[in-house]
Amino acid sequence: MGCLQVSAVFEGTLVGFNTPAGVKKEKMKQEGLSTLLIDGAAVGKRFRTVVNTIEVPLTGKSFKYLFLLAARLFLSDDGWISRFDLDYCPTGTFNYTQYLHSLRKDMVAAVGEDMAPAIISDQRGSYRLCVDKPCVKFNFENLMVFQDAEVVKITRELRKV
Repeated sequence: MGCLQVSAVFEGTLVGFNTPAGVKKEKMKQEGLSTLLIDGAAVGKRFRTVVNTIEVPLTGKSFKYLFLLAARLFLSDDGWISRFDLDYCPTGTFNYTQYLHSLRKDMVAAVGEDMAPAIISDQRGSYRLCVDKPCVKFNFENLMVFQDAEVVKITRELRKV
């Protein structure tokens, strides 16, 4: 039996879906996802992730968002990450919603709705990747030499967990 998406009920709505107004709870369970590998190897101008056995090259920003969401599952009790931790911008211009939607769109285009990891929002500026921890794997060798210093720093923390 493969890993299942988290089937608990969360206060929040799915990112990248047209959710009817007023919907506050979503029950998420997705049986198509068995493995999410955060690899980080360069594939042209993109970075490698693998869903089940399907390679999904992501832009640098989308890859970093997926990495941060996945890492938070292991580095916090509840797996939620604040928008400020996703994308710090000293000018106050945050494009995190655009990047989350792009990430979700790229994943769905590559692997389909059934296998693309769900991302939820608590509607207060925090987000969570809805994947069970045993499904998520990291390629520490690639991530330790990744081009983004924050990814390298968090990878060091993940190796201790």
